[in-house]
Amino acid sequence: MIINVLFFIIAICVAVFLLKVLFKVSWSILGILANALVGAVVLWILNLFGLGISITWFTALIVGAFGIGGVIIILILKFIFHLF
Repeated sequence: MIINVLFFIIAICVAVFLLKVLFKVSWSILGILANALVGAVVLWILNLFGLGISITWFTALIVGAFGIGGVIIILILKFIFHLF
């Protein structure tokens, strides 16, 4: 009887731990997606002014990882190194 209760408590602790890990991972993925969306909108607005920066998976990844700083990185790569 005691062993069953002990296993039950351990199972609940493991389940809570896994849910916390899953919750943190989902928030980080949602954060990257939110940054990518905001960055894509900023790039789109900049393209309205004629900058000609293509919105690709690579630029979305840079902007998703670095946020508005990623937009600045892409602008630097565009105008100094003529990459995009």
